Amino acid sequence: NNRLMGGLLLGTLRRAKDEANVTTAVDKKRRTVDTKVESQLEEEKKNSVPEQRRRLLERRRELNAQLDAQHMAELRARNAQRRAPLANFRKTAALPTLYWCSADDEKKAVEAA
Repeated sequence: NNRLMGGLLLGTLRRAKDEANVTTAVDKKRRTVDTKVESQLEEEKKNSVPEQRRRLLERRRELNAQLDAQHMAELRARNAQRRAPLANFRKTAALPTLYWCSADDEKKAVEAA
C-alpha cells in the first residue's frame, strides 16, 4: 500500500514538474514576443510625427541659443572697442552724457606715459 502511494505521489510530482517546464517555455516565448512588440512600439513612437516635431523644435531652440550667445559676444566686443578711447575720460551721470578730462587728469596721464 505504501509503495502504491509512493509511486502515485512520485508520478504526480513528475507530471507537475514537466508541466512547470512547459509553462516556463511558453513564458519564455511569450516574453520574447512581448519584447519584440515593445521594441516595435518604441520604434513607431520614435518615428511618429509629434516626436519628430518635438525633436526638431528642441534642435531649433539649441541653435537659436547658440546664435544668441554668438551675437551677444560680438556686441560686447564691439562695445568694448567703441568705449576704449573714452576710458581715460570722466563722464556725467545726467543725460546727455558728456565726457571730459580735467587738467589734473591730463597731467597724470602724461606722467604715466
